[in-house]
Amino acid sequence: MNNFQQLLNEEEENYQNQDLHNEIRNNLENTFGFFRFFGQIVEVYLPQMVDVLVMASGAEEPPPLPPHFEPPSSGGTPDFPGRKGPDSPDEIIPRT
Repeated sequence: MNNFQQLLNEEEENYQNQDLHNEIRNNLENTFGFFRFFGQIVEVYLPQMVDVLVMASGAEEPPPLPPHFEPPSSGGTPDFPGRKGPDSPDEIIPRT
């Protein structure tokens, strides 16, 4: 038997080895878990870090939206308590 046939036989034995499959699966799951964790960190903190860098560079803070853009569930502000639904089915709320 030459070396290539011997290597082929060893590879066949390793391919059927369930422990090797479990080890590979665990390594892949750990790698994917790390990338998932890293992606979540980037998703949470990167926008805030960019905002801090923009503010540090001297940019002005964007003006807040006018109160009529507040969603009804937000409760609005003390001056504008939020939108109110129509009093009757006939009343129409104008679209803005």
